[in-house]
Amino acid sequence: PLRRQRQMCIRDSWNSAEAFPDLPVINRGFGGSQASDALHWVEEAVLRYDPAVVVYYEGDNDTSAGKKAEQIFGDMHAFAQAVMAHDRSTQIVFISVKPSLLRWELQSEMDATNDLLRQFTLESPNLHFVDVGTPMLGEDGEPIPELFVSDGLHMTQAGYDVWNRVVGPVLRRLHGR
Repeated sequence: PLRRQRQMCIRDSWNSAEAFPDLPVINRGFGGSQASDALHWVEEAVLRYDPAVVVYYEGDNDTSAGKKAEQIFGDMHAFAQAVMAHDRSTQIVFISVKPSLLRWELQSEMDATNDLLRQFTLESPNLHFVDVGTPMLGEDGEPIPELFVSDGLHMTQAGYDVWNRVVGPVLRRLHGR
């Protein structure tokens, strides 16, 4: 079992506490954020809670702002270093950058970010990569429209249900449930 009994979710509109009522979740995400914002606010949004597990999602807005995978990953890596410097036993779950209808033309850059993240998580047993993107794609290899609201970017409840189904088992395993 983990020493501390707190989870941390970094995502704004994902109602993670409702999705995982059996886990001690604190949702500290904020809309429109980029990896550089998460890094800037790591003390206030994450470290002050001394979390056992940090669930981290960024990259979508970064890519849309024109940042390249290496720059996005650099901020993600620095975030992980800050968390690990605070407490090396903290588990960090990186959620892959999701595909979307609106930003589908940017998917190759998002895939490059995901590849860097996936490789990074192999460096430590405290780092985990969860691919939410693959189950969000249809048989044609493109995003499933029903997972998105009319803007083609933000997810419907069905989109969050995919996340819950993919991320939930990892959180429960890390929390000893």
